Parts: sequence; structure tokens; C-alpha cells
Amino acid sequence: MRQLSILIMMSVCMLQAAAQKAAKPVKFTHGPEYEARRSAVSAIIGSTEAGTVIVRYQKKKGFLELVNSKGSVTISKPLSELKYNKLAKKFINGIFLGDRLFLRFGAYDKSKKTGYGFVDEYDPKTLNPIGNVSKQTIDASGAKSMYWYGIGLSRALDELTESGDDVSPSENYVLEYTSSFTKDKNSPETVNLRVFDGSYKPVWEKEFEIPYSNELFKINKVVVDDAGNTHLVGREYENTKEQRKGTAAFKYHVISFLNQGETVQDNEFILKGKYITDMAIGINQNQEVMASGFYSNEGFSSIDGSFAMKVNPTTGAILQTNVKKFSSEFLRQGMTEKEEKKADRKEAKGEDLELTNFDLDEIWFTPDGGCILVAEQFYVTYRTVTTTSANGGTSTRQVPVYHYDDVIAVKISPQCDIEWNQKISKSGTSYAPTGPVSYISSDCNGDLVFLYNVQEKKTNEVHASIVHPNGEVEHHTVMKSERDELSLYPMYSAKLADCKMLLYFNRGKVYQFSHAEVLQN
Repeated sequence: MRQLSILIMMSVCMLQAAAQKAAKPVKFTHGPEYEARRSAVSAIIGSTEAGTVIVRYQKKKGFLELVNSKGSVTISKPLSELKYNKLAKKFINGIFLGDRLFLRFGAYDKSKKTGYGFVDEYDPKTLNPIGNVSKQTIDASGAKSMYWYGIGLSRALDELTESGDDVSPSENYVLEYTSSFTKDKNSPETVNLRVFDGSYKPVWEKEFEIPYSNELFKINKVVVDDAGNTHLVGREYENTKEQRKGTAAFKYHVISFLNQGETVQDNEFILKGKYITDMAIGINQNQEVMASGFYSNEGFSSIDGSFAMKVNPTTGAILQTNVKKFSSEFLRQGMTEKEEKKADRKEAKGEDLELTNFDLDEIWFTPDGGCILVAEQFYVTYRTVTTTSANGGTSTRQVPVYHYDDVIAVKISPQCDIEWNQKISKSGTSYAPTGPVSYISSDCNGDLVFLYNVQEKKTNEVHASIVHPNGEVEHHTVMKSERDELSLYPMYSAKLADCKMLLYFNRGKVYQFSHAEVLQN
């Protein structure tokens, strides 16, 4: 009898374990369906107890909206009504600093050739404006082309101006920056940095001339850390001609502005004998620069492995560095039979296998001070389309096809050890760059979760791939529908706090919001 009881208990445990493994790891809460043609989400700004604040566009008209936990739009306010001295204010982006909501706008006065940038505070519960907290003005009378808070100007003049922003991980500091230079290729690029605290009060400002030709130095990103320091990441190219072709050699610089801009340190990042193809940075708890990315042994169009470097931003001293080549097994994951044969021939000749067309998308920092790199394979091909007119004439045109394929994740320890790399094999094509392709990701108690579409002839599935902290990966089908039903649009979706995501579904003139919650076993 005792043996029978033990067998029953073992059977129950096995069934429970099997049920847990088979259970879907993501719970969806679908909201109502809304009818509107040409609807798209421009930004998912963040959440409060009242709901998630988003900006949605419909036929070029913008709306500031609040989506509640059930996926219903409870507040919708048109942005087209916003004006400054009769000038239309164009929405650029928005941020939450704690429970305070700030929206950034731009406006352009064509008659005065003047650009304006605004940061306005809004009530996150009512979406009503509270007041302006920051305003910038730029003289655009000499601008060749300008990206000042998203306002594109004439290309017939002599200067280039662009801008950007960033928020520190703790949300204690906000950065706004503007850069400009003349058409003279030897003229320096001037960067204006403005740092604010978590209440959007000015902390420090600095204007700096980058000591390289504007033709050969391109800013990738400017970030602000939790100490209020800023770090400019840029590429220095060898020559202009090859740069335009996309084949020029380049090296990375991180220019750090420390002590409220009083100290400037230009650090060069080089891997001896290798090409750094892509790099991102973050600042750890010790205020050290963690630079991570990919390298190649052959050039700048492929990747052979990953690297990590830790640098003292004040002295430029390299504290730690590590590189790790991708294994043949990793490189071959997801290959077709034809690709496998091509790889066999290449290895037989003693040549390295490398991955192509991968772009570094994200760098996730883990609580221990390490990071995870996420990159996606993206490229564009062209399809020839022939059409016949009513009078029998034919014409052909090239239609771009956007490919969003495999995703790779690389785990790097706080000591710059490359612990593991994983590949999520997927394939997605679209005739629009923002179609139902790519992926949406979120972190959840140490797990990294990816949602993406797998489209067949008659069905559309949403798959979840979960990468655990030890590098193990689980794959699940979490949703299945007919091809003519609503499809997930990852690019219009976003991570929320606490293992949650806000998802956007669309099909023709119908759209829907859904909340996805990652369930923990």
C-alpha cells in the first residue's frame, strides 16, 4: 500500500512538472478592438497606476492617450491643438521621471528661420498640461539641414544641426544635447550638452568642439550616468569615400565629460588585430565605462565574436578586456541545408565562419554589474514588380523587402568574462520597415523574454523565447490565430515594469492593445 502511495505521488509530481513545462509562460489581457485606418503607435512613454501613456498617430494626426490595465483607451487628446505663437508644436518623445510626466516638442518658424524646443510637464492621470519646464531656441538661418527636436529644415543652406536626449538609469539626471557644424569638412563639430536633475532643473551646461573633422567623425549616442556625467560615443572613419560606401575602416571613441563638464577625457577603443564592428556602453556602479559589442577578423560587414572592455573614464586606463570567438556550433544554429554546405566548404579552406548583417539593438545591465548584448539580423533586398496599365503598357519597379531574422544574446560578467551566447532562430519579412516583424523584449527576474511572430501560409503564431540567467533557452508558442486576424506589431509595443509589456495588434483598419505578463514558475 505504501509503495502504491509513493507511485501515485510520483505520478502526480511528474504530471504537475509536465503541466508546468507545457503551460504558456505569458498571460495576455486583450482590450477592445478599435476601428481606425492608418493607425500606428509613435511612443509608449511609461506607466502609472492610472494606466500607460502613449502617443498614437492616425492619418498624420497625433493623440496623447491613456491605456488602462484592461487594454481600453480611457483618455485621448489630440496633439494637433498644441501651438506656440501660432506655430504647430510637433511631438518628439516623452519620459517619466518618477511619477512625473514630461513631453518634448519642437516647432519651427519658417519666416524667422528659428527652431524651438520645449519640454512641458503633464498630469499623468488626466493628460492635461501643467506648464513648460525647458525651452531652447536655435538660429537656423544658416542650416543646411536640421534635426532640432525632430524638425527637418531646408537642405540648401550651409550648416547641419541635430539633437538628442537621454535619461540616467536611476532617473536622477536628464541630458539634452545639440550638435552643429558647417559644410566645411575640416570644421569642428560643436556639441552643446545640457544636464537637468530629476525635477528638470538645470544642473550644468557645456559647449565643446570635437577635435576631429566633421566629415570623418560621426556621433552614435550621448548618454548620462547616475553621477550626472555625460559620455559621447562616436566613430572616427579613415576616409570619406569609403565611408559613403559603407566599407571605410573606423575606430570608436568615448569622450567623457566629468565633474559637471569641467574634466574632459577622450578614450579610444581598439582591439589589437581585430575590427570592432559595433559597440555600446554603460556606466557601472563604480562609474567605470563598460564597453561591449562585436568584432570581426575580416572587416566591418560581419561578426566573428564578442568583446567586453572596462575603462576608467578619468584616466583612460583599460581595467579589463576580453574577447570570445563564436563557436562553429553557435554560428551554424538555424542554418539551412544549403547554408550548411557552404559553411563546410569555407571551413575546409581554413576560413572563418562569420555572421552577417547583425545590428546591436540593446545592452541590458544586470543587477550584478554585468550586461547582456542583444543584436538582430537585419537587411534589405529588392523585388522586381511589373505592372500593366489600362492601355496595355507595362512598367517595372524595385520594391524593398525588409528582413528581420535571427536574434543573438551575449552575457558578459562584471569582470568582462563572456559567459555565454545564444541564438534565437526566427525569420520575418515585410514590405514596410515597421510591419509585424522584429521582436519585443523584456526582462523579468533575471530572465530575458522575447516575443515575435512566426507566420505561416494560413496561421500567425506569437512565440516566446525565454533566455534564463544561465544561458538556457525555452521556446513556447503563446498565441495562435488565422492570418486574416489581428497581428502583433513588435515595433509599436514596449516593455513596462514588473515583467509586463504593452502590445499593439493591428489588421487593416482595426487595432487593439493588449497587456502581456510573464508568468514565473
